[in-house]
Amino acid sequence: MLDEIVSTRQFNEALLKAEAKLMVVNFSTDWHGPCIRTANSYKALSEKYKQVCFYTLNLEKCANLGTTYEIMEMPTFVIYKNGVKLDYNRGINMDDLEAKLKYHLGPEKDNVE
Repeated sequence: MLDEIVSTRQFNEALLKAEAKLMVVNFSTDWHGPCIRTANSYKALSEKYKQVCFYTLNLEKCANLGTTYEIMEMPTFVIYKNGVKLDYNRGINMDDLEAKLKYHLGPEKDNVE
C-alpha cells in the first residue's frame, strides 16, 4: 500500500503508526522527471513488500520537511524504523533501494508476497 503525506502532522503520525515496522518515505514532486520515472517502480516495491509501510511525501506540499530532513536531491527515499532514520537512497536506482530494504528487513525479507 502506498499513502501520501501532505503535512508535518501526518508525517509524525505515520512515524508513530509504523512503530517497529520499516517505513519508507519517497521525498519527491509530481513534476520532476526522475521522480516521475521512479513512481511505478516504487509502487511495485510497495506491493511486493507488504510488511513495509510506504509513503510518498510531495515536497511542494511539505517543503519544510525537505528542509528539516536535509533532502538535497529528488527523489530521496528514506527508511525509518521506530521513528529513527536507518538509511536512505538518493536518485533513481531502485535496485539499491530494494537491496537496502532487504538488508533492514533481515530474515523478514523471505516473507515477501
